[in-house]
Amino acid sequence: MRTTFLALAATLFASTAYADPPRVVADVAPIHSLVAQVMQGVAEPTLLVPARNSPHGYALKVSQARALTDADVVFWVGEALTPWLEKALDTLGNNAQAVELLESEDLALLHYEEAGHEDEEHDAHHHGHDSIDPHIWLDPVNARTLLTIIADTLAARDAENASHYRSNAKAAAATLDALLEETTAATAEIKDRRYIVYHDGYQYFEARFGLGRAIPIANGHAAKPGAKRLREIRDAATDIDARCLFAEKQFGSRTVQSIIRGTDTVEAQLDPMGQSLEPGPALYEALIRDLTRSMVGCLKP
Repeated sequence: MRTTFLALAATLFASTAYADPPRVVADVAPIHSLVAQVMQGVAEPTLLVPARNSPHGYALKVSQARALTDADVVFWVGEALTPWLEKALDTLGNNAQAVELLESEDLALLHYEEAGHEDEEHDAHHHGHDSIDPHIWLDPVNARTLLTIIADTLAARDAENASHYRSNAKAAAATLDALLEETTAATAEIKDRRYIVYHDGYQYFEARFGLGRAIPIANGHAAKPGAKRLREIRDAATDIDARCLFAEKQFGSRTVQSIIRGTDTVEAQLDPMGQSLEPGPALYEALIRDLTRSMVGCLKP
């Protein structure tokens, strides 16, 4: 009788046991945060590039290469942000489903050579990857779209947990709706302010919340500016009465100081990658709030 009972219990357990969820990798911290929100209660995704590192020219460590090799699904922004990752995926991610987010037709993409906010709906995939601004997560509306893409991808891969992924995505989207309202109200008082940024990576945020277009010191990939460019930016800071020059942790303060010395412009910090934040589900919301707080704190009248 005992043997029969144990055999029956084993059969019932086997019939109700869930399959292992997919092993998921996300390339950068803001995308990892969105993936982690969708996967909460099921599994934890792996972050490929630590937030403190620039994604443009990152060199994978052994453990990260192994994570790619073992991955079932990889969410990455695209070659405009991590040009080295495509080759790594071809070499290491033989079994992985690679989801290049910039390829989604549902995202509102902006390009470096275009002003961007005159037409938020402009979609110009035909310009090619080199001109695309890859910082798509800085528009919370895009982030809401990414939640759907992530949930649909994982649900198709893991039917056992499909409802869980979609429920998580719906809850996260509701949080983003509230964040949009909050940020719209907070940035209303700085719409007419002019400012300078080191890194041309903020136009998604500017376009979504109706801010003036920043003057960048460096191009979209934050290449080191030459002496001529620095003179131009210094003149521009005076011409537009720039209140703030926003730097980032990974870019040297010496360049910033050489521009604002002798002017009324002050240095402040922005963190578009979440370098100062703990990776995980809460990072995305904290990133947008910190970005808003830094901009409003420096630019408000």
